[in-house]
Amino acid sequence: MHLIDTAGNVDGQFVPPDPLTGQQPVRVDSAWLNDVQNNIVAVLTAAGVPPTKGDAADLVNSINDLIAAAIAAEVVNFTGDTGSGGVHGLVPAPAAGDAAAGKVLAAGGSWSTLAALFGVSLGVNGHITLGGWIINWGTSSSLTHGASQTVSFSKAFTTPYGGAVNASNQDSTAEASCAADTLSTGTMIVTNTSFVTQPVYWIAWGA
Repeated sequence: MHLIDTAGNVDGQFVPPDPLTGQQPVRVDSAWLNDVQNNIVAVLTAAGVPPTKGDAADLVNSINDLIAAAIAAEVVNFTGDTGSGGVHGLVPAPAAGDAAAGKVLAAGGSWSTLAALFGVSLGVNGHITLGGWIINWGTSSSLTHGASQTVSFSKAFTTPYGGAVNASNQDSTAEASCAADTLSTGTMIVTNTSFVTQPVYWIAWGA
C-alpha cells in the first residue's frame, strides 16, 4: 500500500484545493484506488470472507474472525488441571496429579510446590529463601550444662548476618547462648548455659 503520490498531494496527504494559494486538487489515480481496494480485500481473504457488493460489514466481520481465530489458537495451548492431565482451560497443562500434590502455577508458567517455589526445606532443621534473604533453623542434640555444638545450615549463606538461640526447657533456669563470632556461612556454635540438660533451638539469617 502507498500514500497518495499523484499531482496535488502534500506529503502524501489529501488537501483541499485553494485558488488563492494555487493549491491544485489532488488527482486520484487507479493505482492508488486499486492499492487501497486490494489491501482491504486481503483482510477479507485472510478471514475467508468473500467480498459482497453492498455489505458494509465485510471488513469488520473479517477482522473479528481473525481475532477470534488467533485467540482460539492460543487457548488450545492452555489447559486446566483435572488431576489426570488437564482439559482445555486458562492455565498451562500440569502433569497428571499435580493438583493432588499441592502444586501451584509459578510466574514462569511451570507447576511447582510451594516448598520449591519459595526455596523451603521443611523439617526440624530447615530453611526458607525470601527474595535475597535466607533463614535457617534447627535444634541441637541434647546438651549438658556448658556444652556446645556446631550446628550445620541446610542452606549455606553467602553472607551470614546473625543468629539467635532459645532453650527448649522454658523454666526460669533454662538458658542458651550463641556468639556472633561463632557464625559462619555454613555453621553456628550454640551453647547450653543452663543447668538443665536439653536441646537448644536456633535460628540464623543471612543472604
